[in-house]
Amino acid sequence: MNKKIFLAFLFFILFFGISFAEDVLTFDEFLNSAIKNNPRYQISAKEYLAALQENKSAHSLEDWNLVASAVYNESYPAATSLFSPTYQRTYGYSVGVEKYFLPTGTAFQIEHSNSRIQSDYSAAAQALGLSSSPYYLSNVSLTISQPLLRNAFGLTAKLGLETSDFALKLAEIKLKEDWEGFISQLRNDYLDWQKAYQTLRNQKKQLKSVKQQLILVKRQRGYGLSEDLDVVQTEQMEAAYEILQGQAEMIYRNQSRKIASLMNPNFIDLKAAPQELTRTPQLFGEEPAKKYLFSMSNILKTTDLLVSIQKNSMDIAKNAELPDVNLVLAANPNAYESSFSKSLPRIGENQDYTISISTSRGLANDQASAGAKKAQADYMKSVKEREIILLNSKIALQSLYTNIKYMDNMITLSGKNTSLARKRLDLEKRKMQQGRTSVFFVLQAENALLDAENKLNESLVAREKVVNQINSLTDRYVEQYKAILKL
Repeated sequence: MNKKIFLAFLFFILFFGISFAEDVLTFDEFLNSAIKNNPRYQISAKEYLAALQENKSAHSLEDWNLVASAVYNESYPAATSLFSPTYQRTYGYSVGVEKYFLPTGTAFQIEHSNSRIQSDYSAAAQALGLSSSPYYLSNVSLTISQPLLRNAFGLTAKLGLETSDFALKLAEIKLKEDWEGFISQLRNDYLDWQKAYQTLRNQKKQLKSVKQQLILVKRQRGYGLSEDLDVVQTEQMEAAYEILQGQAEMIYRNQSRKIASLMNPNFIDLKAAPQELTRTPQLFGEEPAKKYLFSMSNILKTTDLLVSIQKNSMDIAKNAELPDVNLVLAANPNAYESSFSKSLPRIGENQDYTISISTSRGLANDQASAGAKKAQADYMKSVKEREIILLNSKIALQSLYTNIKYMDNMITLSGKNTSLARKRLDLEKRKMQQGRTSVFFVLQAENALLDAENKLNESLVAREKVVNQINSLTDRYVEQYKAILKL
């Protein structure tokens, strides 16, 4: 009967065993959920979109602009002569377009205006032939303004737009860097979760082993093979392991709740467990990583753009030292008529042309000179900062790969140490069962195994965190997860 029950129970376990398995949350599943719901990811995307709109605004410099105005004026001018009006009323409008041509730095404006003017005169003036009937002044004006020295051929405007383009590229790189940092931080959080989970498993396993050992020691005491001291020592070890397990459960529970909140701020807790912690099988090689750092990395692109922006600022500041000289060409064909309909087709009967050159410059020009010197110093500073940043990045990368080499060796040794500790514990237990040793040595072996397993776990996590730093420094994550990284 007992055999039948055992077989039935075994069949039940084999058939339904999967239902007791703990749900596993992989890192990719965690990351996908965190990207969709975490506010930090959305903040970076919004910052880039704002920079994109700023760049569009800067490039509107060359857009056509509509200019329009309307005027009404009523006056009682002072009589300066017999022919001066005693009252005057004016209605008018103007409409036109203007445009800035960036390649040459030329400002262009064409405008049409029409005014209705009605004046009242004294009786004496009317007797001499002056009429109070309204007349219309209609014209078309064309104005071209060209800077000749400062901002010649639109230099300042061109450099300003180029700087705006650089700023947009910086915003795009910052977006990628923010996403790299975000994924890297999530990876660290997940590794901490894996570490806490494995530590808790180790603690539970060792506590279970000590409890079994306590049962054995108590049984041996009944046969006179163990002493009260052996029981007390084992019970003390059991209490110590229960404390350690409680601490491990606390750390694991807190990290699980953190993972749940990162996935969704509305989550309170997480029932799933992390995937098994293993070494990353493939790693970006050190030499390819260095080559990437100095050819295509976001760090290199960022420093290059910062230097270019400072160079543009220096060129703009140097240009500001020049005198402001402008050539203005204006043509104003017009016509005077007694009615609006007659004034329009006769525009051009009267001509008005103007050519002018204006210039201005501070006498000492100290402000512009000081600004140019400061901009040059800032540019030289940015060049040196670029060198320092790339050098520090190279040193950091070399250190990370050096750490990886030693950590791989430490993991190998830790694995060997764990195997030996497990074998030692088995041998000590066998001797204990045979009554050839004290429980003290078994408990020492238990401690040694727990310590070895925890050190192996810590070494694996430490190595993976170094791998995480390498991946982030070489921009691996944005490329790896580009399918789910979207604005």
